[in-house]
Amino acid sequence: MTVVLEEILARTTYIELAGEPHNDLGLVGGSFDRVPVRLQNAVGHNR
Repeated sequence: MTVVLEEILARTTYIELAGEPHNDLGLVGGSFDRVPVRLQNAVGHNR
């Protein structure tokens, strides 16, 4: 479990440096990629 968390943190840091933090969980795959996008869309529409 620790290895998975470390890999997620590593990918998150890399993508944040690339300027796309909203895709951090997308690289993990599965259902995770849709949650951040929906949250970002909700926040974006509320602005």
